[in-house]
Amino acid sequence: MLTNPAIFAVIALVRFAVGYAELAMVQVPITMAASSIGVWLFSVQHQFEATSWGEAEDWDFRRAVVDATDAALQVGFAPLGSGGLLFRIHSPSFQTR
Repeated sequence: MLTNPAIFAVIALVRFAVGYAELAMVQVPITMAASSIGVWLFSVQHQFEATSWGEAEDWDFRRAVVDATDAALQVGFAPLGSGGLLFRIHSPSFQTR
């Protein structure tokens, strides 16, 4: 709850210690680079060649989960951050209808 006031206090202290122009010369390029990287990551994350679109009545949650995890496993990066979730979803006890 005190994160925003703490950030404000640090920025205010740095501003008074070194000046507004110097703070801006450091902070603006860092913010611009981080924002650009974030936009790029967002756009890369949301571009899927094998995306399937279906009508609401045809859409099945379990089928969508299995299809998505199959695609992630084919790419080869998903097991790194999934905590083994993909392998649990593909266990024989998880049945799609």
